[in-house]
Amino acid sequence: MEAWEPKKSKDIFYVLLKDAILKEDCPICFLLNKGKERWIDNLLYEHVTDPNTREKIRNDGFCRRHLWDIFSYSNNHPGLDGLGISIIMQDVLESQIGKLIRAENDDKFWGDKCILCKLIAESEENYLASLISWLEAELLEVYKASPSILCLNHFRSVSGKIKYEHKELLLKIQLDKLEELNRNLKSFISKSAWDANESPTFKEASAKELAGKVLRGGVY
Repeated sequence: MEAWEPKKSKDIFYVLLKDAILKEDCPICFLLNKGKERWIDNLLYEHVTDPNTREKIRNDGFCRRHLWDIFSYSNNHPGLDGLGISIIMQDVLESQIGKLIRAENDDKFWGDKCILCKLIAESEENYLASLISWLEAELLEVYKASPSILCLNHFRSVSGKIKYEHKELLLKIQLDKLEELNRNLKSFISKSAWDANESPTFKEASAKELAGKVLRGGVY
């Protein structure tokens, strides 16, 4: 199976991160979610009938969440005829039947070696390391001026590893972004009242979605 992984070149990392920082999202979460979608797309369109891919699916499988993600992706893309997801489901189901027959432990029944979980964890580690490096080099000011906000989980990861001389500035930037987001939420709530004189702006109306991304974090 052709795995998706970030490139090792810092130049390419820089381009990916700089583009992600310009999105109204956590840049790490944005890259992980785009990567997950690309990997699922490649699996269903190009690799699902590959013998090596099918063997890996039978041996390692998927966790319940990622199996459902693949199923949902297949259902939501008209170009897929259902054959690919049927092959995957049959391979996983046959594997689970075998586990039942062998009476394997329940705690390892569902994808304890989930293919996607492993790829996402490796990619997250690489993206975080690169973001820390580039923030210290030059992306901190880009982040400050951008609409993106590191989710709380990734902010803690970055803040815990960034050099001391940049930590205070990163914290100030993060707090400024979170406080602006909080003001937009409050304004949307206020302007949604029946007796309000103003309608919410687009930024205020979309604040709830961004707040959800910041609070939840991770791969959606």
